[in-house]
Amino acid sequence: MKSESRPIMQEHWIYLDYNASTPMDPEVVEVMRQCLAFQGHPSSAHPHGRQAAAAVEHSRELVATALGCEASEIIFCSGSTEASNQVIKGVAFHPEQQGRTLHFISSEVDHAATTAPLNFLKRLGHEVTFLPVDTTGRIDPQRLKEEIKENTILVTLIHGQNEVGTVQPLEEIGEICRESQVLFHVDASQSFGKVPFTVDSLKADFLNIAGHKIYGPKGVGALYVRQGRELEPLLHGGGHEAGLRSGTPAPQLIAGLGEACRLVTKLGSLSGQATEALWQALSQDLGDRVRRNGHPDYHLPNVLHVTFQGVNGRELLNLAHVSASTGAACHSAAVSPVLKAMGFSAEEAAGSVRLSCGRYTSVEDAQSAAKSLQQAFESLSREAAAK
Repeated sequence: MKSESRPIMQEHWIYLDYNASTPMDPEVVEVMRQCLAFQGHPSSAHPHGRQAAAAVEHSRELVATALGCEASEIIFCSGSTEASNQVIKGVAFHPEQQGRTLHFISSEVDHAATTAPLNFLKRLGHEVTFLPVDTTGRIDPQRLKEEIKENTILVTLIHGQNEVGTVQPLEEIGEICRESQVLFHVDASQSFGKVPFTVDSLKADFLNIAGHKIYGPKGVGALYVRQGRELEPLLHGGGHEAGLRSGTPAPQLIAGLGEACRLVTKLGSLSGQATEALWQALSQDLGDRVRRNGHPDYHLPNVLHVTFQGVNGRELLNLAHVSASTGAACHSAAVSPVLKAMGFSAEEAAGSVRLSCGRYTSVEDAQSAAKSLQQAFESLSREAAAK
């Protein structure tokens, strides 16, 4: 039988969904506000246009500084979905590759922005290998090396896994790609600003970031294209962004992205203090009834992916008033493909939640969230036992 009442949780909701999206930093908002009134087209030669162009080019320098590359290697776009599609399709559709059957390598835990365009190319007759992962969600570089064939053209991988937080061994994989003369694309949407790296440390030919993952605006991102690498444009038109991304740039969004990157450079990598406080409180209260997932050593400092035994993750979060996720915010599968690849059962997946902290998450917030989650878990467990 169901209980008639449940314990009252906190009246406000605690935000622990920073991997889905971050709030904009006040300094980012102010920079964007200053650009909102720009009248001119950034490509126009008159003073109004030069004012807008100056904001765009200043932001390009800020992004390049944060990634450790040249400003001329940065292309602005709408975000990581567009960037990943640009790289994957841009490699496949380049005139030099016409008439060839190409081979692409990714993983079973990559984002849909990577796997979907790869499956699209597969329908066109190209070959795609999705590498398996171990129970921590990590790729084996040796397995990747063994999968490279004569027609392998691109390896495209996520750096910090967006659901469970596992960081992939991309330094080693980048070296393998370079030795094999295979192009290497990195989706750094979740890792940028959280763990230290440069485009050269990963030996990336292409790398993308998204504004809304680093306290910048939604709807803008950047794609790094190493000098000398060529792509067929995804959007054809007036030839903006070095001919790779036609369309009128949005100076206010680009300025927001640039300022967010400036803050990444200034503040450095994200602290994991709040995340560890959250886990310590949960594991102390619930013991072996909760399990931490992902790699114990190689993981994003802000992500805590936890399986709560015998309860539904969505019900748990709703009852605890914690804004978090039971999977990636951008896919609707009943069971996450990532958790399936890691060997989770349907029951384990249903009881799993991703708690992701951020720049504004205090240790006190984390401890308060842990208390609410513990209370909600006990309530749901009692209800399940009474049925």
